[in-house]
Amino acid sequence: DLHAARTPRDRARALNPGLRTLARVIVAPAFRGRSVATLLVRAAIARARRRGMRLEALATMGEFCPIFARAGMREAAVQR
Repeated sequence: DLHAARTPRDRARALNPGLRTLARVIVAPAFRGRSVATLLVRAAIARARRRGMRLEALATMGEFCPIFARAGMREAAVQR
């Protein structure tokens, strides 16, 4: 159980089975600028929710390509 986990490692182990990661969103040049990437990310979010899972995206270029925010995802600070 996530709430009973005491250490960061235990919390990660409790969270990981229900977590999926979106690594890349690739759109053909002919379709860029038409919100296709945003629609794809929204569809991935909806699919994860239907399965009772959470979706994360690791975006080092998120500041320059905000498709994840436009699709409804929130930015989370990385804790080290």
